Amino acid sequence: MIMLSKYIKTIFRFLGFHYIFVNYFLYNKFIINILDLINSKRWPKIELLMIIWPPSLSHFDQINMDVSKFCDLKWSKIIKIKKNNFDKFCYKIYEIDNASKRKITKKIDRIKKESTNIGLLKIIIFKPKILAQDSFNYVRCKTVNDIKIFIRNKYRNKIQDYVYDIIIHSSEVDYQNEDILKLIRENEETC
Repeated sequence: MIMLSKYIKTIFRFLGFHYIFVNYFLYNKFIINILDLINSKRWPKIELLMIIWPPSLSHFDQINMDVSKFCDLKWSKIIKIKKNNFDKFCYKIYEIDNASKRKITKKIDRIKKESTNIGLLKIIIFKPKILAQDSFNYVRCKTVNDIKIFIRNKYRNKIQDYVYDIIIHSSEVDYQNEDILKLIRENEETC
């Protein structure tokens, strides 16, 4: 079956189907622009979760204030993740939005260096900019990404041994929230 799949892919590439599919359908600008317009109506507001990783928890209150300048902060709390589950927890969190394992491996040791406590924020963004990534309407919230960039830029020099992306993470769309909350419930250390 694997050989057949490779054979079919080779034929498609040879015939130019792969090129046609990618360039004229999957990343078709016209289709993506239509989807962006639809998405702006679909999401007049969005509720998302943000995770503040352990290296930046000493700035938790200030980060909360900074985040609240851009959106409504519904609630925030600090949660202890079971130490023996922390690596798996991090991988699963990033898996939700299809991040590569390679991206996470580079930072995971640094993330857990201080503790396995995380900050969790629930935010509401009104009139978010939701962008289609492809013609299948795989989306991400540009607004929350802009907030994360602001936070990373402000705090990266305050974090010892900073490695990219060890300050903050978030869901990209509201339907990822339940997966994140489920992971937290499964891995949270209880008294």
